[in-house]
Amino acid sequence: MLRSIAITMVALWAAITSAATAADRIVSPSDRQTLAAVLDQASVGDRIILRPGKYPGRVVIKKTLTVQGDPGASIVGDGTGTVVTIDAPEVVLKGVDI
Repeated sequence: MLRSIAITMVALWAAITSAATAADRIVSPSDRQTLAAVLDQASVGDRIILRPGKYPGRVVIKKTLTVQGDPGASIVGDGTGTVVTIDAPEVVLKGVDI
């Protein structure tokens, strides 16, 4: 019984701390930092919110996170290669034109 309670407490602590560390990061095309740099610096579970505008492509998402675009947000490639590469499980990419 005590072991069951201890396991439950550890699981609850892990769920709370992982949710508490996730953050929203609002990004604008006029920011000094590129979208690629923002994605590299993001933590697992973060939500990257893209304001309307064009973001240079060739980005790689290497962590489990959400990239959510406001209407009018787009990631634009240069005509060669891949614009967005997802290299992590459970990535959410929504509301973004590519």
